[in-house]
Amino acid sequence: MDKKAWSGTQEDYKKKIEKLEKTIRYILNKHVKEDQSGISRTAVKDKKKHVENIRKKIDKIGQFLSVTEDKKGSRGNIKKSNITDNESAKMPSSKGVIQGYNGVSIADSKHQIIVHAEAFG
Repeated sequence: MDKKAWSGTQEDYKKKIEKLEKTIRYILNKHVKEDQSGISRTAVKDKKKHVENIRKKIDKIGQFLSVTEDKKGSRGNIKKSNITDNESAKMPSSKGVIQGYNGVSIADSKHQIIVHAEAFG
């Protein structure tokens, strides 16, 4: 998943966890049906790995929810947070909206040396 896919509010993340848990249940139910018809060991390993990856995502979201709260915007509305990099922001670019930072620098006019630089999310 890209950085943008990991953006949302606390409510969005709770819904994402529910959706991922539903996906796990679907995979397991499908596995039970296929197991009765004689599924190959390779397919079992693939399904197990897929479920493990989904559980890792659920754990990552759960960990983030336990240590953060929704951010409020200047008007009091809830802003989206980002699990991958919570300090970054969604920004318009020539390639659409990206998750990232704006860089600002100040240069000495005589020698053209950067004297100060900052990144803003």
